[in-house]
Amino acid sequence: MSKDAKKVTAGLTRREALTGAAATLGVGLAAGGSASARAGEPVAATLPGAKMCILTPEAVEGPFYFDPKLVRVDIAEGRRGAPLALALQVVSATDCAAIKGVRVDLWHADGLGMYSGYRGQGDDGVSTRGETFLRGTQFTDADGQARFATIYPGWYPGRTPHIHFKVLLDAKSLVTGQLYFPDDLSTRIYAGNAPYRERKTKRDMLANTEDFIFQDQGGADTLVSVKEEGGAYRASLIIGVAASGDMRAEGTLMLKIVSGGQTGVDRAALDVAIERGIAYGGWCPKGGFAEDMPNPPGLLARCPGLRETPEADPSQRTEWNVRDSDATLILRPMELRADPGTG
Repeated sequence: MSKDAKKVTAGLTRREALTGAAATLGVGLAAGGSASARAGEPVAATLPGAKMCILTPEAVEGPFYFDPKLVRVDIAEGRRGAPLALALQVVSATDCAAIKGVRVDLWHADGLGMYSGYRGQGDDGVSTRGETFLRGTQFTDADGQARFATIYPGWYPGRTPHIHFKVLLDAKSLVTGQLYFPDDLSTRIYAGNAPYRERKTKRDMLANTEDFIFQDQGGADTLVSVKEEGGAYRASLIIGVAASGDMRAEGTLMLKIVSGGQTGVDRAALDVAIERGIAYGGWCPKGGFAEDMPNPPGLLARCPGLRETPEADPSQRTEWNVRDSDATLILRPMELRADPGTG
C-alpha cells in the first residue's frame, strides 16, 4: 500500500465542517467539462476551450453517506474491481480559477453493488456495518485538484453506475453531486471483469437515460471521459462552484424548484421560477389536475416543465416530488390553520 493509501483520521467531521450551516437546498454546481487526466497534470490543461463555468443542478446525496473521517487517496480497501484513478478539479464558476484547500468527500458502491456501513447491501442483502471501503476525503491542492484511487463502481437495482461526491466550500456552503460513466464502458467492464461478471442478478438499467436522477438532475453534465491504460482507467471531472465573493455563494443558492404547483405556496414557487428563469420541475397528478384547474391539460398549460404521475391521486405527486428533491422547504404560519391544504 502506498503512503497516500495510509489511513489518517481527519480532525474535521461532517458536523464540524457544517457548523452553523442552514439546511442547503441547492448550492451551485457547475460541471461543463471533463477529460482524461495524465498524472500530475492539471485537469484544466487537458480541456482547452472547455465550458467549465456553467452552473448545473446538484444531484441528491442519497441514503448512504456518512463521514468515516478518513483523509486518504486510496479508498478501495482491497475491494475487487477494475482500478480507477479519479481526479476532480474544483474551480470558481465566476472566473474558472482553481480553488485550493476545499474538502472533497467521495463514496460509491463496490463491484457487487454494496455500500460500506449499512445493512441490506448487494444482491443478498448483507450487512456492511462497521466497514469503510470506498469512502474517503481529500483536500484540493494548488491546482484545485483532489485525486482518488478506487475501483469502477458497481451497479444496484434502480440506478445506473455512479459515484457520489461532496465539496465542502466553507461552513455555510457545500456542493453535492453524482458523476457518471459512458454506457458502453460500463457494459464492457461488467461483462469482462470480476467481480461484476460474477453477479447472478441481471442489470435492470443498461443506459444512463433510464435513471431518473441522471435525467432530472443534470447527469449529462457530470459524465466523465475515461482513458483506459492496460486494464486500468483514468477519469476526471471539473466541478465549477459558486466561490467566495460570488453573491450566489452567500447562503443558499436555489438551482431548481421542485413543486407540484397546487394553490398557495406551491404555485407561487413555480410562478417565481418561470418569471425569474430559475429551473423548475416536479410532478403533478395525471391530466395536470390542480384545485383551480381540474380539467386537462390543467396546470400543464401554465407550467409545461411539470410531468404527470400515472395516477390522479395527489399523494403520489407529493411522494415523488419529495423523492426527487434535495430538501423540503416547509413554511409554517404563526397559528396553525384548520385546513393545511394539499402540500
